[in-house]
Amino acid sequence: MRGFAYLLFALVNTSVFGQYQLSGLVKSGEDQKPLIGATVLLQELNLVRASDNNGAFLFRDLPAGNYILRISYVEFQSQLKQVTLDQNVAVEIDLDPDVRMTD
Repeated sequence: MRGFAYLLFALVNTSVFGQYQLSGLVKSGEDQKPLIGATVLLQELNLVRASDNNGAFLFRDLPAGNYILRISYVEFQSQLKQVTLDQNVAVEIDLDPDVRMTD
């Protein structure tokens, strides 16, 4: 009986508080190629991910809420993106080259 009560609590807890995932792709705004190793910071939770070989990143088990992503990559302009999580969300980020870095 105790096991059933725990299972019921876990199911209700997940559905009430919600655990979502935030995924995305980071690409060059210039040629649409994936940016491998871009830094993606979820500011409010201080979580960091690096984009993979396809420019993809993933945050799992996030509570519902409003978040700001800070995306950065060497020689590209950093970008802030506001995201509302009330379901699983996928975003695409296009970073522009940092013109101050060119000759």
